[in-house]
Amino acid sequence: MILFMLMVVWSVLYIFGTIQWPVFPGGVGMLNLPSLGIVIGGLMVAGLISYPATLVLQAIKTGFLVFSQSTITNDGLQKDINTIIEWLRMFRTNQSEAFKVLRQRHQNDFSGYLVSLMNTNYTADEIKELAENQITTNYENRMQVSRVLQSMGNTSPAFGMLGTLFGLIVILDSFEDAAQLGRGLSLALMTTLYGLMFANFVFFPLALKVKVTADKQMFRESMLLEGVLMIRQDKPAMVIRDQLSTFIDREYSDAA
Repeated sequence: MILFMLMVVWSVLYIFGTIQWPVFPGGVGMLNLPSLGIVIGGLMVAGLISYPATLVLQAIKTGFLVFSQSTITNDGLQKDINTIIEWLRMFRTNQSEAFKVLRQRHQNDFSGYLVSLMNTNYTADEIKELAENQITTNYENRMQVSRVLQSMGNTSPAFGMLGTLFGLIVILDSFEDAAQLGRGLSLALMTTLYGLMFANFVFFPLALKVKVTADKQMFRESMLLEGVLMIRQDKPAMVIRDQLSTFIDREYSDAA
């Protein structure tokens, strides 16, 4: 937070000509580093004040996923159904060995959590209650990242306007200096541009993508839970497959 705060302070001091540093050239085409310093530095300081640092860093890492596609597709859900049917056959063949194999295979995901619940004396209703609580917790954890990105999107234009005010101050103080007048005008426009671009082309789309991914993940986990409950009830494989296949139709119906 101190680092990004210094970035903002240094940008402002450079704008007013108090300091000079070659790292901040006046501008290269559409690039104006002092303007970027105000917007990015301000966003990070506000984010780190409002949220835990780990959550802010997780939100920033999400930016690298902007071009990735969700793995929760029609084919992916069909593979999950096949996995549930495979579990059923494993449990009917050798239950203790099935628990051992599945715990190792799914130890770091939600499927592993479901397997661990099955390997207890919990009733089907208790398994459902515990798993639904875990699904809700997982969803809320993912949505926290979306809220951070949404907050940054809401704040970004404000920091753009802040830089615009600094630029106007430079303009009002530099009517007799054409170079300084152009510099202030450039800053006033570029910070507004950066603030709007970060909000509408980065943070808002990322926040929506994280939300859509969280919704799909919650849908998938609910389907897996339904499959596990039917395994616990020793339903026939055909009934399980047909019942879970309705989730795929439901997913595309909701998307439409």
